[in-house]
Amino acid sequence: MHKLTLFALCLTLCGAAHAQDAPAEADPAEPAPLEEAEAAPDPLAILQEEVAALRAREDIRELLHAYGRTLDTRNFAAFADLFTADAEYVGGPNAEPISGNREIAVFLRDIIASDPSGYGEPNRHVFFNEHIVVDGDTATGSSMSAFVVPGPQGPMMAIVARYEDDYVRQDGVWKFARRAVYGAIPGPPNGPQ
Repeated sequence: MHKLTLFALCLTLCGAAHAQDAPAEADPAEPAPLEEAEAAPDPLAILQEEVAALRAREDIRELLHAYGRTLDTRNFAAFADLFTADAEYVGGPNAEPISGNREIAVFLRDIIASDPSGYGEPNRHVFFNEHIVVDGDTATGSSMSAFVVPGPQGPMMAIVARYEDDYVRQDGVWKFARRAVYGAIPGPPNGPQ
């Protein structure tokens, strides 16, 4: 931080009124009065920006958990609402993107209903390792999830996936604008053994 800015910030935070008390003819060795110095950052504005960014990250974390929760409860209408109307979903490195929130919901509903890996019910998504970068009303993020399924001796982790996301805030609500999922540790091709 520039020394003059740091000096101005110290004056602001300490409530000093150095600029008002400066003699009419300032000594050239003394720092310039506050009016002539760089404007000090507003501590309240900085705090408000930091709180807004924290709130946005927390809202996005809730979006990630709602993704898993709506899939696990098979609430595909609520699931579709987690995405923008023109969202894009990519289900793997070679998969064709699916566009539209309703189309994404139908795609995942059909995959879960067909249970191609034979995992059975109940199954659950667990999310972790979120990294979210907020920039105003948009954000990017990455996260991991584990897909937990019934196993021979109780619950077992079948798949670990990595997600790369773009988020957008619409009418005060964070939604997925794009979600790409990649198998980090894929499960066995025909379900649990």
